[in-house]
Amino acid sequence: MHSRLVLAVLLMAAVLCYTQDPSQYRIAQDGTLNLVYYSETPYVSRVPDQPFILTRYINKLIYQILNQINLNKDPPYSDVIYGRVREMWNGTRPYSSFLADLVDDGQYRTKFLENFLGFVIVGAGLLVLGVAVPIAGLVVLGCRCCCNRCRAHYTLHSDEDDAAAASCDSCARKFFSSGLIICTSVVLMCAGAVALVTCDMRGNLDQLQRSYDEANTDLDTYSTNLQQGLEYAAGAQFSNLYSVVVTENLESMQETLGADIQRVYTEENENTRASNLTLLTWQQEVSALVDTMYQLRTDADQLEHLRVKLGEDCGRVKQQLEQTIAECGDRCAGLDSEGIVLDMGDNAFKYQPAEDPIPKYLELKVGQDSVISASKESFDAILTKAVGDTIDTSNRVKELMTNAREKSFPACFDRVVANVSRFRELMPENLLYTPSSVIDTYSQLREPILYGVAAFLVVIPVLVLLAMTCGVCGYDIEATPAQRSAASHCGGLCLILVAIVCFASFLVLTIISVAVFLLAGNLQLMLCSDDLSVPSHFLDSPSAVPGYPGNFIASVVYGDPTNQDLSYADTLKVCKEEDRAGYLAFNLKTIYDVMSCMNYDQLKEDLEAAIEEMSVQIETDGLVPVEDTLEDLLTIYSDASDAAQSSHENYSLSLEAASDIESFSLLAKSYKLRTFAEGMDTSSANTTQAASLLRVKNELEQTAEKLEMIDRLYLSEIKSSRKELIQRFSETSDHIQTVSIEASEKVKSEVDGKEYSVSSDNIREQTRLGRSELNTAMSDDTSRPDNKATEEFKRKLKGYIQSYNDYLATEVKTRVGHCRPLYDAYRSLLVSSCDYVLANYNQLWLMLLVATLTLVPLLLFALKLSNHYVILQCEDSSGGFDKRYPAEGVPLKTVLPIEGDYEQQC
Repeated sequence: MHSRLVLAVLLMAAVLCYTQDPSQYRIAQDGTLNLVYYSETPYVSRVPDQPFILTRYINKLIYQILNQINLNKDPPYSDVIYGRVREMWNGTRPYSSFLADLVDDGQYRTKFLENFLGFVIVGAGLLVLGVAVPIAGLVVLGCRCCCNRCRAHYTLHSDEDDAAAASCDSCARKFFSSGLIICTSVVLMCAGAVALVTCDMRGNLDQLQRSYDEANTDLDTYSTNLQQGLEYAAGAQFSNLYSVVVTENLESMQETLGADIQRVYTEENENTRASNLTLLTWQQEVSALVDTMYQLRTDADQLEHLRVKLGEDCGRVKQQLEQTIAECGDRCAGLDSEGIVLDMGDNAFKYQPAEDPIPKYLELKVGQDSVISASKESFDAILTKAVGDTIDTSNRVKELMTNAREKSFPACFDRVVANVSRFRELMPENLLYTPSSVIDTYSQLREPILYGVAAFLVVIPVLVLLAMTCGVCGYDIEATPAQRSAASHCGGLCLILVAIVCFASFLVLTIISVAVFLLAGNLQLMLCSDDLSVPSHFLDSPSAVPGYPGNFIASVVYGDPTNQDLSYADTLKVCKEEDRAGYLAFNLKTIYDVMSCMNYDQLKEDLEAAIEEMSVQIETDGLVPVEDTLEDLLTIYSDASDAAQSSHENYSLSLEAASDIESFSLLAKSYKLRTFAEGMDTSSANTTQAASLLRVKNELEQTAEKLEMIDRLYLSEIKSSRKELIQRFSETSDHIQTVSIEASEKVKSEVDGKEYSVSSDNIREQTRLGRSELNTAMSDDTSRPDNKATEEFKRKLKGYIQSYNDYLATEVKTRVGHCRPLYDAYRSLLVSSCDYVLANYNQLWLMLLVATLTLVPLLLFALKLSNHYVILQCEDSSGGFDKRYPAEGVPLKTVLPIEGDYEQQC
């Protein structure tokens, strides 16, 4: 039962601990007040994972290319360029002015060329190439189609020369085909890369939007954490301080200070402590004796109950046996019912003392309780009077803390919250280009244009594959160029079409590549050259954000646009490296100095002064029982002990006198009945007599079993219980004799594990010494226990106030509003923008540029290989053939076999 109760208490304590309000406080063993720090609401921004390893290498390659093109400047651009971009970003200058000012503003033109010279050179070179290639194609195709100067032809040879020409044609076909396959593969890979990048952009733009939304959410959370953290520190935890100082101590001074004074009296004065412990040990000993006597009396009553039950059951068995013997008649003449009823006498085991000691012990216990409670009541009365003298001082402390909790602190908190709530505006919403606007604009054009470019790039390899398939299928190693098949001729025409498409699309693809290169490449360097490029070059500039003249972050945080002490870049750097609290990260002393706002330093000084004025002095006459009362209790104790000793001895003698019950036994009678029943012969009787005898036999056997059971359940139990009771009464009698004599026998105290004598002499002596020691201690003001306790009480109250002072400074200045989540939100936006979205744009122009430049060798290989696929005419130097060839290369008249040697024309 005891173990289950302990388990239940432990489970309840665990539940209470688990469900404890986190705003509660704890008082340590050394008396200091431990206030639980505010637990901030978690933030949602998470920096995206790094891209795939191959993608990272491509991004690094692109960044190195951009740095080389930009001539490795640090920073990449001058303030003039950043200023123009900021003006376009916030909508104060139209986008067209970025280039229009090149004509009108010579100084700006100079700065522009200094900053973009590398990009201008590369872009101009690519555009010149983009214009030159189509022009060259126009000349080549025009010459081939119109003036017949650029198409291939051949001259008839001898058989030996034809074999050599065929071998040369085969080698040329292989060479040009290999080059064409390589170029086509590069274009096809670039087309696939463009498609993959386009597909990847959708997820990356969604991630950018998610980072943007999470950043706004975290700004709201940060502002909320600042407000709730301040409310928690200056509101809830100050209320806890109020509860500890006022409610638990000042308003309960009689309990708190009184307990401390009593503790000092009992712990610092050895004889006083020994006196108290002796009285408590005496009280415990009396309580134990009373419990023992009650248990002995209960056990004696139980033994008497067993005796009564034994007599009743034996009487019923005897009556049943007599009926059976009467029915049996002469056949049972040897049986009788003697020996079944065991006469032990009425109330043989009843505990009936001549003078019951229990009432006297109960009277003593009540007297002991009254002595202890009287001392307590006397002390409380004295303390109540003493505490009344300090009521004005305690009211002064209460008044100061109540005024702070209900008036000055709430007013300060409202003023601070009004400033802190503006932190939500740190994410500019009124810019011309925000992540949301970029996403919305790009989403309308992304898939149609980019997938169209990828599809167009796929068409070129398809045409090349079709042409080469036709050329390979129609190839005949023995055929002369004039005898090539129609399939080979179709392949050659298809290659000419590929060249035309490449010439025609080269400029368009170059313009797209250069445009994306100039835009994405410069944005990559502007925004992503380091972690703090955006805040340092954009947000920290005057009037960078519409609606916020001057310094943007100072306008948001301080409401002072002229303040230059705070910068967005430096704040994010501090948040990244040191994760400071908002108070230090934003240098918020001017708007958020809770210590000054609440004027807590002055309040602390006033409270300590009021507490120092407290003084409590008491008289201690009532702390130790008077001698007359103690002598009365000792007299009662002596009478109760004598009565208990006498009654125990008489009862023990009574139990010992009933020693003849040891000879009582029912087993002999049971054995006799069972033996008689077994010897009954039922075989010689008639049927009716046999049935009657069988019934008698069964009844005798059942009677024997009942006697055995009664002996086992009652008689044996009575015998063993009687012996045990004799032993226990004797031991109790000896114990009473031990603790009641005027001697120095020790009884172990349950109070503190020490041993104190509960003899009358020791009780008197310890009480006298305790009273004398208290009087001595009270005679010296420097060592008075009440003065010591009062000073400790005041020190404890001041410690609570200082603990809150330390807590408030730590909470406000180093814990509330840790700003690393702000950097994480910014970093999430930066990574989503630079490592994913802008990286996709840069990957796009790189793939397009590679594909576009690959078209140059591709169209050359296509034109060369087409000469080995189309049907050619032989050139007749004698003028026997028409020299006018159509564009498709088909001769104007049929070629007849001609004998003779002709010089080969290349």
